[in-house]
Amino acid sequence: MPAEATPPTDAPTSALSEPAMPSSQASDPSETTQRPSPVLPDKQDCGRAETQQAMNRCAQQNYRQSDDALNDLYQTVRADLSEAAEAKLIEAEQAWLDFRDQNCDFERSQFEGGSLAPLIHASCLEQLTDERLAELQQPSMPETAYEQVDQQLNQTYQALQTVLSESEQAQLTDVQQTWL
Repeated sequence: MPAEATPPTDAPTSALSEPAMPSSQASDPSETTQRPSPVLPDKQDCGRAETQQAMNRCAQQNYRQSDDALNDLYQTVRADLSEAAEAKLIEAEQAWLDFRDQNCDFERSQFEGGSLAPLIHASCLEQLTDERLAELQQPSMPETAYEQVDQQLNQTYQALQTVLSESEQAQLTDVQQTWL
């Protein structure tokens, strides 16, 4: 499958044109036991499928579930950002998509022509997408938190200056300027 085009900046999505695999990739590629998703625990266990084609369909569904969840979360995170932070997120997400797709294309290439290739590819996509979901779900420090911490630091600095000797004040000022 050729590398996918860069997605529009409003969503980090990708479309697969072939069936694929579940999130866990065991050291033995013939193993089909799926590692549970840390962010989407209700996925199917594709290791219980009886045919390769059924495993591929199951894995594709699991990947799509992860991708849909990532797209939803991405839009939520993006809506809460300043314009500058949003631009950085878009840039980071596009770079991440390029990495994910190229990395998973590489993993699939190790099984090119075999019936496991689609399974390996979807497994990789799902696993990396789940990892990205977990990253984006981490609480971030809102811009107002920085302002609050900066204000508290300044208040502490001013209070400390009032109890120090002149030489200690000068030393503190030097250290503060170096830090800044």
